[in-house]
Parts: sequence; C-alpha cells; structure tokens
Amino acid sequence: MNGEGSYFLVKFCRLDDSGVKVLEDMLGERVECRLKIDWGGFSSRVMLYEANREDSSITLILFGLSDRMRHCSEAKLREAVSESLGGLFELEVSKISAEELASKRPDVEKNIFPSLAMRGMRYGRLDAALTLKSGERLMEEAAAVCGWGGFCAALKRIARRMDNDASGKANLNVAFVVESDNPAGDYVRVLYDFYFSRGVISSPFICRGDMDDAASSSDGGFMYVVKDCGIDDDDVAVMGRRGVESCLRRLRSRRCVYAALLAKEEYEALASNPLFECVFPTVVRIAEPSAEEKLAFIRKEAAGYNFELAGDVTKETLDGVDFNNMLAKLVKAVSSRLEEEECSYTLSAADFAAEEKAREERPPFEELDALIGLDGVKRTVREIAAFVERRGKEAGLCLHMVFRGRPGTGKTTVARIIGKIFGAAGVIKNADKFIEADRAALVSKYLGGTAPRVRDVVTAALGGVLFIDEAYSLCEDGGRGYGHEAVATLVKLMEDHRKEFVCILAGYPDEMNEMLDMNPGMRGRVQFYIDFPDYSAAEMLEIFDSMCRAEGYAASEGARVALEDFFEKLTREEDFANGRTVRRVFEQIRIKQAVRSERMDIEEEDVRAVMEAMQLRGASHRARAIGFLDVA
Repeated sequence: MNGEGSYFLVKFCRLDDSGVKVLEDMLGERVECRLKIDWGGFSSRVMLYEANREDSSITLILFGLSDRMRHCSEAKLREAVSESLGGLFELEVSKISAEELASKRPDVEKNIFPSLAMRGMRYGRLDAALTLKSGERLMEEAAAVCGWGGFCAALKRIARRMDNDASGKANLNVAFVVESDNPAGDYVRVLYDFYFSRGVISSPFICRGDMDDAASSSDGGFMYVVKDCGIDDDDVAVMGRRGVESCLRRLRSRRCVYAALLAKEEYEALASNPLFECVFPTVVRIAEPSAEEKLAFIRKEAAGYNFELAGDVTKETLDGVDFNNMLAKLVKAVSSRLEEEECSYTLSAADFAAEEKAREERPPFEELDALIGLDGVKRTVREIAAFVERRGKEAGLCLHMVFRGRPGTGKTTVARIIGKIFGAAGVIKNADKFIEADRAALVSKYLGGTAPRVRDVVTAALGGVLFIDEAYSLCEDGGRGYGHEAVATLVKLMEDHRKEFVCILAGYPDEMNEMLDMNPGMRGRVQFYIDFPDYSAAEMLEIFDSMCRAEGYAASEGARVALEDFFEKLTREEDFANGRTVRRVFEQIRIKQAVRSERMDIEEEDVRAVMEAMQLRGASHRARAIGFLDVA
C-alpha cells in the first residue's frame, strides 16, 4: 500500500455549521458505493485526515491509483475539486507521501490505509457525514434533548470503555430499540459524531442497509446502520435463522462500527441469541419521554421562540400527550400567536389540550369528490392513491410533493385529504397529523437558530404530513437571511426521514418552479407534482351556492346571473384569489343583505352594491398612492 498511488490532503477552511452541512450534502451526492468521488475527472477514494475545531477546518485524504492522479499537480487538483463543489469553499491542497502521512497520523496504518486500499463494495445507501463538534459539546447537546437521559448514560459508559481499553479492540456497536415515534436517525447521527470526534471513525460516510448488506460489505473504519435485522412481526427470520446467525458471525470480527435500529418486537426476538449480545453489547431504548422531561423540554423550546408557559401548564397537562403531537401543538400555537395583532408570547394549557372531533368525518375519497372543480387534481390524487394502496407500503416510496397554484385553489384542503388517504393505506402512521408551516415558523432572525427550528417542525410532522405554504419565500432573502439554511436543512431531513412523513411544498407556479431550479437537491427529493388551476366563473358560482346552503341563504336567479358576470371580471384581476375571493364576496353580500332585510334571501341589488364597492376600491388602489375612499 505504501508504494501505491498518490495522496493529497484537501483542507476545507473556515467552516461554520451550515458550511459543514453543505459540504456533507455535496459529498453525499457524488460518492459511489466504493467510497470513490469524481472531482472533475480525477477519481479518488476519500477518508478523513483531520477535523480541526481550533481553525474550523476539515481536511480529507484523497487517494488515487490512476496515472492521471499520480501526475496531478496541487493546483490542478485544487481547481478540479473547487469546480466540482461549485466554488463554494476555500481550499488548501497539498501532496503528501504515504510515509509522511503515516508519521503525522500514527493510526494511519491501522485505520486509514486499509480503508483507502479497500476495493470491495459498500452495499446499501451512503450518506456523507462530517462534524467539527467536540465530544464534550456533543455530550452537552445530547443532555439537553428531551428523553435522551438513557442515551447520554450509554455514551458515558462507551467513553469510559474507550478510555480504559488498552488493546484498541473494544466493541463499540450499539443496538437502538425503537419504542416511540422519536426519530432514531437523530440518535445515530449523534453516535456517529461522537465516534468521529474521538477518532474511532476515519470515513466521512455512513452506510445504511439491512443485515445482509452489512455483512456483505467490505470492512473498514466507517459506521454501518443496520435497519432490518431479518426478523418479521411473527418472530420468524425472513432470511432464515441460520442466515441471521451467519451474518452476526461475520459482523462479530469487523472493524466497522455497527448501529442497529430495531423495533421492540425485533429486539425481543434477537435478544436471547448470544451471538446478538456479542455483536451489540450496548442497548439504548428510544422511548417516550416522561411528563417531567416533556415539561422541561417544552419550556426550553418555547423560550427559543421568546415565549413562556403560563402557570396552568404542568406535567399533568403533558402526561399522556404524544411527544410529536406536543411539538406539533407548540409549533401551531406559536404560529397562531405570531399572527395576532397583539402577540401575548404566552402559551397556556389549552394550547396542548387534546382536540375533540366535532363530527364524524366522511371517507377521504368522498371529501375529494365533493370538492368543486379540480378534475385534473382529483385524477392525479386517485392515481397516486391507487399505487400507494397496492404497492407503496412495501415499496417504501418517497412521497414528498409540490403543489403549484394560486391562492384559494384548494391546496391545503387537498393536502389534508391526501394525509387521510395515506394514513388509511398505512403509509403514514397518523392520518390526522397535519402540520402547517411557513417562513416565520422555519427561519430564525439569528445565526444558528434556523436549523433547530426546521428540525423541530419536521420532528413534529413525523408520522403525518408537513404542509409548507408559500415555500418559495424561503429562497427570497437574496442570501441575506437564513432561508438558504432552512432549505438545506429541510432537504436533508426530507431524505433522512423520507419514509416517515410526507412533505408538501405549495405556492405560486412560477415561484415554485424557480425555487426548484435553484435547489436541484430539493427537486430530487420530490416525487409528485400537482398543478391546481384557477376556478372558472361557473365553478366560483357553484362555490358561492355551497356557502349559501351552509349558512341558510337562498340567492335569487337575478343575483346568481349578476354574480357569474362579476366572477368572470374578477378572474382577470391581479389579486384574484379563487375560493378566497368567493368567500370575500359572500361575506360582503351578507353585510349588504342584513342591512336590507331580516330574511335570508340574496337579491340582485345586494350583489350590485358589493360589485360597485369592490370596483371603486380597485380604482382607488390603482389611481392613488395614499388616502381613503368612503364606499359605505
């Protein structure tokens, strides 16, 4: 190995947390199953050399066997790497011999050289993972997470094991037993970062797959996340019991670090097997936090939004409230308060109370068919639903969507119905979980505050649907705010939790297309696109009729003819808002009708009065910069 190939050190300078995440994403999009990356024609294997917290830099080792790599200059490689990564990073590139590399990194013979020389495959999915956080900082951050007490205790035990191990052969594998909806991926990432900071892992990639993939992959200094251990719900080994034991034997002597994600039933089926205990000596249970932990957590999260809890919010308030539902209620309450003219910045027990269903809901397809117009939307939703019901649950589809349409075209209503359809198909766990968010809920005014906000919102949506209206507004700060950080974090979470929730991004057609063009990573995470057309005048009249029926009004034929003519004109206005426009007209007509008569009838004169008033307002807005026009 020492006489083969060429080695380069590539240093990425002055990185902050968001810069590290961008570098992660870019590496993750380019890596091959052999841990190779193409840098503008220079193909090389990649390993970690150093993560320097003092100068906020990460240095990677690039190793290549090709003649082009052997004869490559430092300047040429710097240019190729910089161009490959879009010129976003300040780079320092230096060529280094194997002997010099070994003298600077004593563990290079044991960890780095074998991993670089590895010609075998990594089976499964590869994700880039980098961090500049120290082990101490990671422990502090983990201790601050609600319900992570057991995980923190396990990390401390592992740290002591590593400190006391003189042989360097301590088993560091961990089995996570998932007993709640808390995202297991967060635990895995902290465990990886912890080992990364301690120098246990030399590969900047996490590999994910089932037990057979893990046992079939080449060995090396990286982490492998085992998500399927070959046990089904009936305690029968899908691979066969001998197959599972064969995989465990192969994993037992590996240098890789393995993290197994197990459902409670899977763990109970495997725990009695001595081989499993040999491979995974550390077990961490991912359980629902206690009421005391939830109260402390919700108080801290509220403070992060500059809110406080009222005195009636106690541990009894949160006892029995699902953790993700609690987060969802927090996000919803904060968003609602921020929209008030006089924000109280106080959350009460009522904000976390269980919601009562006022009436028996109709089946989702009946709700869909009852919507006025939207024939193309209905057809597309039925096609998606048919595929999901037949194959989606087994196929593990990524179901993120983009809704394109002007305001008032039913995007939010259809998104709720889709959640119910997916819930009935078993694709998402909670058909009633529907989280709405916008830029205010996702983007912080302060450095370092945006990523946690996005993670909170996504965590609250796990098991359900996350609906982001006017999603394009995340990219409208021209690089001056933190919207780009929100998008980068959201894209990563959409991929990491693609089977755990559905994210629906909605907004004007042109603006949404522009947003997706600016963020190819987001486009790659979106599976379906649904276009919502504007309502015709006839459809708007039908919506008006439905509002009349719901409120007990009856419109005369003359009123309806005048309305259809009025709606036809409104569709050509710049501020036309489809269903919202109909609602506004309906409310104005109700006011005029109440002045005219005590009966619940709507006449043509009521419609004409509103038409004149709204047309005068429009003329006022177009003709005058300031001032008021009395149209009462």
